[in-house]
Amino acid sequence: MKQNNKTEKKQIAKNMIAEVFDLQKISNAVTQQEIDQAVENTTALFQNYFNTNHISTFKKVTSDFLKNPRDQEIKDKFYEELQNVVKRQGVKNGQMLKTTVHNFDEMYVEEARKSLVNEYKIATLSELMIVDLAINAYFRALRSASVYSILIQNKEGVINYGDQQKINMIKEVGKQTDLANHQFFTAITFLKELRLPPVRVKIQTNEAYIAQNQQINKPKQSTNP
Repeated sequence: MKQNNKTEKKQIAKNMIAEVFDLQKISNAVTQQEIDQAVENTTALFQNYFNTNHISTFKKVTSDFLKNPRDQEIKDKFYEELQNVVKRQGVKNGQMLKTTVHNFDEMYVEEARKSLVNEYKIATLSELMIVDLAINAYFRALRSASVYSILIQNKEGVINYGDQQKINMIKEVGKQTDLANHQFFTAITFLKELRLPPVRVKIQTNEAYIAQNQQINKPKQSTNP
């Protein structure tokens, strides 16, 4: 009986930890790329969590849970703390961004995020937030554009705006698409400007010469009568 309880405790703990740390993605991966990506994501989750000062709390709730896995209150605390593992690093590891896009887009979001981080050499959390805004706007624009196309034409490609209610819906979807496009271009432009070299201004006129040393030279007056 004791052996069964011990086995049950271990299995429950394994299942809950596997869920939070995305271990299922490793076991479900088929291609080498999927395996590499799943391992990288899980490793990042472990590293991001265990490098924080929350490890003592995690140890305590885990210990309590393993001692008494049937206690619902202890079980809830354990599960809540495991969920917080991801939440605490949600911006850094991209989990927060994933909650804002369609489930079908999650894999593409990971690739886009990694590429933009490398392209713009993202070094700070604020820059990472701008990357997330750009990616969110991009996928939102694509989804909105897809809905727009479905609304204005049938499967045969025939344009049909329908009644006024449908027209109003088409207009609203169009506005949301334009808004997402604008947000995307704004975020990308901001990222590009972050990496631009500083601008040096040099102005020369008949009255003054302004350069980096900020000297002002007046033209010489003629001494001829």
